[in-house]
Amino acid sequence: MKTSVLILVAGVAAMIGVTQAWAADISGEVLAAHNELRAKHGVPPLTWSAKLAASAQEWANGCVFEHSSTNDGENLAQGTSGAYSPAQFVNDWYSEISQYDFTSNTPSGETGHFTQVVWKSTKHVGCGIASCGGNDLLVCQYSPAGNYDGQYLDNVPAPK
Repeated sequence: MKTSVLILVAGVAAMIGVTQAWAADISGEVLAAHNELRAKHGVPPLTWSAKLAASAQEWANGCVFEHSSTNDGENLAQGTSGAYSPAQFVNDWYSEISQYDFTSNTPSGETGHFTQVVWKSTKHVGCGIASCGGNDLLVCQYSPAGNYDGQYLDNVPAPK
Protein backbone atom coordinates (compact mmCIF):
# COMPACT_ATOMS: atom_id res chain seq x y z
CA MET A 1 0.00 0.00 0.00
CA LYS A 2 2.74 2.47 0.90
CA THR A 3 4.49 1.85 -2.44
CA SER A 4 1.31 2.52 -4.41
CA VAL A 5 0.69 5.72 -2.44
CA LEU A 6 4.21 6.93 -3.24
CA ILE A 7 3.72 6.04 -6.91
CA LEU A 8 0.40 7.91 -6.95
CA VAL A 9 1.95 10.96 -5.26
CA ALA A 10 4.92 10.85 -7.64
CA GLY A 11 2.57 10.60 -10.64
CA VAL A 12 0.50 13.56 -9.48
CA ALA A 13 3.67 15.52 -8.73
CA ALA A 14 5.03 14.85 -12.22
CA MET A 15 1.82 16.20 -13.74
CA ILE A 16 2.13 19.45 -11.80
CA GLY A 17 5.84 19.97 -12.34
CA VAL A 18 7.48 18.53 -9.22
CA THR A 19 10.21 15.98 -9.88
CA GLN A 20 9.26 12.40 -9.09
CA ALA A 21 12.37 11.89 -6.97
CA TRP A 22 11.44 14.79 -4.71
CA ALA A 23 7.82 13.66 -4.38
CA ALA A 24 8.89 10.13 -3.50
CA ASP A 25 11.30 11.44 -0.84
CA ILE A 26 9.10 14.09 0.78
CA SER A 27 7.56 11.84 3.44
CA GLY A 28 10.90 10.73 4.89
CA GLU A 29 12.48 14.18 4.73
CA VAL A 30 9.51 16.03 6.22
CA LEU A 31 8.92 13.44 8.93
CA ALA A 32 12.61 13.38 9.91
CA ALA A 33 12.72 17.20 10.08
CA HIS A 34 9.64 17.34 12.31
CA ASN A 35 10.81 14.55 14.60
CA GLU A 36 14.31 15.97 15.01
CA LEU A 37 12.80 19.26 16.16
CA ARG A 38 10.20 17.57 18.38
CA ALA A 39 12.96 15.57 20.08
CA LYS A 40 14.53 18.85 21.22
CA HIS A 41 11.36 19.42 23.26
CA GLY A 42 11.01 15.86 24.55
CA VAL A 43 7.71 15.27 22.77
CA PRO A 44 6.82 12.01 20.99
CA PRO A 45 7.69 11.61 17.30
CA LEU A 46 5.01 11.96 14.65
CA THR A 47 3.99 9.21 12.26
CA TRP A 48 3.27 9.77 8.57
CA SER A 49 -0.39 9.74 7.57
CA ALA A 50 -1.19 8.87 3.96
CA LYS A 51 -4.69 10.28 4.49
CA LEU A 52 -3.36 13.66 5.65
CA ALA A 53 -0.75 13.62 2.86
CA ALA A 54 -3.45 13.07 0.23
CA SER A 55 -5.52 15.93 1.64
CA ALA A 56 -2.46 18.21 1.85
CA GLN A 57 -1.43 17.31 -1.72
CA GLU A 58 -4.91 18.05 -3.01
CA TRP A 59 -4.82 21.47 -1.33
CA ALA A 60 -1.27 22.20 -2.56
CA ASN A 61 -2.30 21.31 -6.13
CA GLY A 62 -4.79 24.21 -6.03
CA CYS A 63 -1.82 26.62 -5.70
CA VAL A 64 -3.67 28.87 -3.25
CA PHE A 65 -1.49 30.18 -0.42
CA GLU A 66 -4.15 30.16 2.27
CA HIS A 67 -5.37 27.64 4.80
CA SER A 68 -7.82 24.94 3.82
CA SER A 69 -11.04 24.31 5.71
CA THR A 70 -10.14 20.94 7.25
CA ASN A 71 -10.42 20.34 10.99
CA ASP A 72 -6.76 19.30 11.03
CA GLY A 73 -3.84 21.52 11.95
CA GLU A 74 -2.06 23.01 8.96
CA ASN A 75 1.18 24.78 8.11
CA LEU A 76 1.90 26.37 4.73
CA ALA A 77 5.20 27.48 3.22
CA GLN A 78 6.04 28.94 -0.16
CA GLY A 79 9.33 29.75 -1.82
CA THR A 80 11.07 29.99 -5.16
CA SER A 81 10.88 26.64 -6.96
CA GLY A 82 13.88 24.46 -6.21
CA ALA A 83 15.41 26.96 -3.75
CA TYR A 84 14.12 25.25 -0.59
CA SER A 85 13.91 21.64 0.46
CA PRO A 86 10.85 20.49 2.41
CA ALA A 87 13.09 20.18 5.50
CA GLN A 88 14.14 23.83 5.11
CA PHE A 89 10.50 24.89 5.11
CA VAL A 90 9.93 22.91 8.34
CA ASN A 91 13.00 24.53 9.91
CA ASP A 92 11.68 27.96 8.89
CA TRP A 93 8.45 27.22 10.77
CA TYR A 94 10.48 26.15 13.78
CA SER A 95 12.51 29.39 13.71
CA GLU A 96 9.45 31.15 15.16
CA ILE A 97 10.62 29.71 18.51
CA SER A 98 12.59 32.95 18.98
CA GLN A 99 9.29 34.79 19.44
CA TYR A 100 7.61 32.28 21.76
CA ASP A 101 7.42 33.19 25.47
CA PHE A 102 8.07 29.99 27.43
CA THR A 103 7.76 31.85 30.74
CA SER A 104 4.08 32.57 30.21
CA ASN A 105 3.45 29.91 27.55
CA THR A 106 1.63 32.54 25.57
CA PRO A 107 1.65 32.35 21.79
CA SER A 108 1.83 35.38 19.57
CA GLY A 109 0.52 35.78 16.04
CA GLU A 110 4.02 34.92 14.87
CA THR A 111 4.48 31.49 16.52
CA GLY A 112 1.63 29.30 15.25
CA HIS A 113 3.78 27.34 12.80
CA PHE A 114 6.38 26.59 15.47
CA THR A 115 3.84 25.53 18.09
CA GLN A 116 2.10 23.18 15.62
CA VAL A 117 5.42 21.51 14.73
CA VAL A 118 6.17 20.68 18.40
CA TRP A 119 2.57 20.33 19.73
CA LYS A 120 2.86 17.37 22.10
CA SER A 121 -0.58 15.83 21.57
CA THR A 122 -0.30 15.85 17.77
CA LYS A 123 0.39 12.30 16.56
CA HIS A 124 0.31 12.36 12.74
CA VAL A 125 1.49 14.54 9.86
CA GLY A 126 1.04 14.35 6.11
CA CYS A 127 2.31 16.84 3.55
CA GLY A 128 2.03 17.65 -0.13
CA ILE A 129 4.05 19.89 -2.41
CA ALA A 130 3.25 21.55 -5.70
CA SER A 131 5.02 23.83 -8.15
CA CYS A 132 2.90 26.95 -8.53
CA GLY A 133 3.93 29.66 -10.96
CA GLY A 134 7.63 29.60 -10.10
CA ASN A 135 7.12 28.82 -6.42
CA ASP A 136 6.95 25.59 -4.48
CA LEU A 137 4.02 25.35 -2.08
CA LEU A 138 4.37 22.95 0.84
CA VAL A 139 1.24 22.08 2.81
CA CYS A 140 1.46 19.97 5.98
CA GLN A 141 -1.61 18.82 7.87
CA TYR A 142 -1.59 17.55 11.46
CA SER A 143 -3.84 15.33 13.55
CA PRO A 144 -4.96 15.96 16.14
CA ALA A 145 -4.62 19.67 15.48
CA GLY A 146 -2.68 21.90 17.84
CA ASN A 147 -2.76 25.54 18.88
CA TYR A 148 -5.72 25.44 21.27
CA ASP A 149 -6.06 28.22 23.81
CA GLY A 150 -5.48 27.02 27.35
CA GLN A 151 -3.38 24.02 26.20
CA TYR A 152 0.00 25.61 25.42
CA LEU A 153 1.53 24.85 28.84
CA ASP A 154 0.90 21.11 28.40
CA ASN A 155 1.78 20.93 24.69
CA VAL A 156 4.67 23.32 24.02
CA PRO A 157 7.51 22.48 26.40
CA ALA A 158 10.75 24.43 26.28
CA PRO A 159 13.68 22.76 24.54
CA LYS A 160 15.73 20.51 26.80
